[in-house]
Amino acid sequence: MYYEMDDNMPILIRMASEAVNSQDQAGIKKVAHYNAEMGNYMIRFYENKLSLEQKCEIAMYHYDNHGDNYPAIRKYVRKARIIRPENWREALPSSVRNLDSFTVYRGGGEDIKQAAYSMSWTLSQEVAEWFMKRHELTHPGEQHLYRGTIASDKVIAYIGGRVEFEIVQYRGVRKIEEIPLAGISSGFEEMRNSGKPYHPVDPELARQYFDEWYTSKPVK
Repeated sequence: MYYEMDDNMPILIRMASEAVNSQDQAGIKKVAHYNAEMGNYMIRFYENKLSLEQKCEIAMYHYDNHGDNYPAIRKYVRKARIIRPENWREALPSSVRNLDSFTVYRGGGEDIKQAAYSMSWTLSQEVAEWFMKRHELTHPGEQHLYRGTIASDKVIAYIGGRVEFEIVQYRGVRKIEEIPLAGISSGFEEMRNSGKPYHPVDPELARQYFDEWYTSKPVK
């Protein structure tokens, strides 16, 4: 793979070699976390020298920040349930925190067979519709909204930081069906627009929105 390096990459590559060869754990993490490109480089070029846990940690660190564009990162995200913390449910909205299975949604241009292999789903139908509409702007054509269920023990990770209520999984979603659009509420728009540049939406505000949506629109 060709790497479009910024000015720091040659230095980082040297630092990576030194950290891996000396097994400097802090140094490995510092270099691997620089950006998704560097994380992908570390996983690919030191695949046999890094532990499975290290590769999974690097992959998950970058996955929701351009990392999903890199095959090596996607490869180890698929294996990353081994590093899921025991308290992972604490980040979930309270309305779904103790469920044994979750209803999840996905919107985009892919057909239903492809959707089954997609790693990123959301707990919110409104988020899925928002993504579907955004996808249509750059990829005009037929769009789809899907709903499925996933058992909690199949969840690789929950990512709530970007207000996407994201469930990361690999081939764990079952009973996938296409559903009609329900429309995006003003509450969703207000929640998404409440953040400012470089200041993301307050996670507590996002969870409050989700709980109100979930309670008012019971999942079937």
